[in-house]
Amino acid sequence: MLTTSSSDKQRHLPPAMSDSPNPVTGLSPADCDVVRAIWAKAYAPEVRKENGETLILSLFKTFPETQDLFRALKDLSLKELGESNVFARHCSLVMAQLNAMIGQLENTDKLVPMLVKLAEDHYKVNVKTAEIKHLSAITEGYFCHVLKQDQLSPEVTQAWTRLLTALVGVFQQVENQKA
Repeated sequence: MLTTSSSDKQRHLPPAMSDSPNPVTGLSPADCDVVRAIWAKAYAPEVRKENGETLILSLFKTFPETQDLFRALKDLSLKELGESNVFARHCSLVMAQLNAMIGQLENTDKLVPMLVKLAEDHYKVNVKTAEIKHLSAITEGYFCHVLKQDQLSPEVTQAWTRLLTALVGVFQQVENQKA
């Protein structure tokens, strides 16, 4: 689990040094490779915009109450969302933030502060741990769609679950500190 404490001695663990999970993230080097490989397909330039919109639309369809957290989007139909510049910009921002996070999976000196800032920014607009758990809940279906597969391999599911568990952990820590 990620921690916001500065006392972690082993923050950066190069893949060649160990096959065991990073003590900060819980991700093994193999998990990091799996996450990056899947993400490369989701974040490819030719599908990035569509995949970002699909991710957030999936969230809104599965958990409609999450759309209410966005003042500019809360009263829009799903069709209107697809035509909204605000929606498109937010989807692009989500994809860029995920890309930055995935780019730092093994460099926790950069990853942890990035996630803490993300959690703090979301906390300010009333997006809490529960909503991040909603995002985790749709991930498998989202990546099945992106990869055009009926189901994901256990390795892919496990790697993304570990990553999202770490993300939820940071959001929970920030939420607990702010409460």
